[in-house]
Amino acid sequence: MKGFKFIHIVTASITMLVLVSTILFQSVNAQGTPSKGTTGGPNVTVAGNKTTIIMGGSNETSSPTSGTAASGNMSGFTKASNLMINGKTFPIKYNITSGKLLALVPDNDKATLVAVMSPGETGKMVFTIELPRNVIDSKGQGNTDTKFVVKIDHKDVDYKQVANNLNARILGIDFSKGDRVVEITGTQMRP
Repeated sequence: MKGFKFIHIVTASITMLVLVSTILFQSVNAQGTPSKGTTGGPNVTVAGNKTTIIMGGSNETSSPTSGTAASGNMSGFTKASNLMINGKTFPIKYNITSGKLLALVPDNDKATLVAVMSPGETGKMVFTIELPRNVIDSKGQGNTDTKFVVKIDHKDVDYKQVANNLNARILGIDFSKGDRVVEITGTQMRP
């Protein structure tokens, strides 16, 4: 049994390394100029067990640098990344200090949202993300909210639930210079 666990961990680590390497390689080699109002981030599509990442797309939008959102419903968030699941687009709002979000990848089988990061060099690094309940949630008995499981580079970490309402939950996750992959696991994810 120990050998099986080791192989499973190694396989998962290699898979994540290949995903991160591919994203980083593609973002360095992406050609073309992003369209106005976009940062040229990856476009992630999931259909069944197949995940497609297209670099240089227009899935990530930024608001003015003053911190006010371009649309009135951003609730203080300055960026959004469009997450595609089975052909439907879900805007995931976020803020990140001293770093950059390279991709958001859903893993429906594990009810997990994977964020691939490029951390900055200095300063306090915080990833704040709004999780729409119609995309991912964590529920317990009696349909009550339970904690998400958050991992950074496969290690459990604490986070702060900044806010929640009927439509979404907002998490604040501290990360450091060497951190690359944030996994947020709930109990349910949109199929």
